[in-house]
Parts: sequence; structure tokens; C-alpha cells
Amino acid sequence: TQYLDLPLNLIELRGVATIADRDGDSTSDSVSIDLGGNIRFADDGPRVSTTPGGPVLVLDESFLAVDATADLSSLFTTTLDFGADGAGMVAYQLGTTVGPSGLMDALTGESVNLSIVDGVIYGRTTAHEVFRVSVAEDGVVAFDQSRAVIHSPDSGPDQTRFLTGANLITLTATATDGDSDTATATADITGY
Repeated sequence: TQYLDLPLNLIELRGVATIADRDGDSTSDSVSIDLGGNIRFADDGPRVSTTPGGPVLVLDESFLAVDATADLSSLFTTTLDFGADGAGMVAYQLGTTVGPSGLMDALTGESVNLSIVDGVIYGRTTAHEVFRVSVAEDGVVAFDQSRAVIHSPDSGPDQTRFLTGANLITLTATATDGDSDTATATADITGY
């Protein structure tokens, strides 16, 4: 819940008290109280939190022409209490820690470095794109690998290799209601 306080010096409450004794003597006093800060408007805004687990993006290097996709919107619990504010939406955005990914290109042996351009995360050597990760409006993340990476130690076919580290690739959900109240949460999808 978000609160908006009434500003100071807009509304004043005034009162006059008069006291009279038995023989008719009286005295009066007036008091003024500024109600600013004492009147509050509550606005239920959206809420977003992360949920552990979720699907894993796995791409088989035997078929680089086939992208891996997974609906990672399930990593978030969103509450959109529109109320009088009107309808809202949830938007998804990728983020990255620019720099080394911990992966090596299988053809050149070069390190694969992460970068982000227009919301798309790229894994590149100095001369070649190795993979890209993008997210659709509905939270579906696509993993498009164009070159193989070194799997070390090599334990045979169909060996899984993840990025190493934490928060190398993140997915952020931003919920917005009708009067532009927002809430955000970020999930680390490095190992997804």
C-alpha cells in the first residue's frame, strides 16, 4: 500500500471553547490545528516477488538452429490490485553483468564475454557471436546459440554447461497499475 499525505497548511480545524461559572463570568479560547499530514490517502499498488525454481533453458549443441525457450514469468508472483486505478501490466527486462561469462568458444578457444544491446544479452568473442538471450513481452526467454562452447572437463556427449557466477544474467519483472504505481523484483537466471 502506498500513502499520500495531505500537504501542510491546506486544511485547518478551528475550535472555540467558552467556559462560564455560576455568576456569569466567562472566558473563551480558540485553537487552530493544521490537518496536513494527518489525512492520508491509501493507494493499493502492485506487488512483485520472486519465486524459487522454474524451468531451465537447455540448448543441445547438436542442433544449433533450434533455439531453447522457457516461460520464466513463473519466477515471479505478481499481485495487481487495480482498484480505482484502472488496469495495468507486467513488463520483463533482461540485465547482465558485462564482462567474462566463464565460457570459452570451442572453435577459437577465446573467452566469451557478455554484453547487452537494446535489451538483448550477447555472449561474444572478440570476433564472433556465440549466443544471445532475449525476452518477449510475456516473460518467455529465448536462448539462441550459434557456436559451441568448451565443456571442461569433457565427460562425454550431452554434457551440460552453465554460466559460472551469480547475477550474470537477470530477469526483472515490473508491475505497473493504471495510475503508474510500480513494483519490481529481479531473479538471477544465470543458471537457468
